[in-house]
Order: sequence, then C-alpha cells, then structure tokens
Amino acid sequence: DDALVRRGGSAGVRRIAAGAPGLAVFEARGGVLSRDEAEESARLWRHRDALRALFDALGATLLVPLLRQGRPAGLLAVGGKASGRPLSSDDMDVLGTLANQTAIALA
Repeated sequence: DDALVRRGGSAGVRRIAAGAPGLAVFEARGGVLSRDEAEESARLWRHRDALRALFDALGATLLVPLLRQGRPAGLLAVGGKASGRPLSSDDMDVLGTLANQTAIALA
C-alpha cells in the first residue's frame, strides 16, 4: 500500500506494508479518520498506539482510506491547512471523492 506524502511543498509516495498495524481499522470502519478521533475514541482504544504511529509516520492529521472492494488499498494522508483552520465538511466531502476516484484509478 502507498501513501502520498507532502511536506514543505514537496510530495512523495511512502510504502506501507499491507499488514501494517492500524490499517485493519480502515477495513472494519472505512471512512475518514482524524488524529483527534483516533486518540479520543473508546472504540479505537486497542488500536491507539498503532494509529498514532501511522499518523506520525505520515505526518498526517487526517487519514482517508482508498478502498478497493471494501479493503484498504492505500491511504490519503492529509496534513493541516496552511491557514491553520480546521477542515470543513466540504473539505471532507472533497477528500472522500478524491479518495474514491484515486482507488478506482489504481484498480
């Protein structure tokens, strides 16, 4: 699995092992996951350390799974906005659409 990583104006792809700890969460739940939700959700407590490591490794505040046949084929790792403002529901919709289209393109 790959994740596109962009830091300081540059972008790249980082390989993530298919069985990497934390990826199972996306198979079970799908959908966008924020760092805050990963830290605070009682449902995710047993995955907290693995998710924290994944967010840290990718420099992300939000992870959007690229699902192929219900299984994570990759992650879109999103950092904070340059403005420092939180992501809006419109931003989340755009990221969800981008993830869906990317997963289709990778198939």
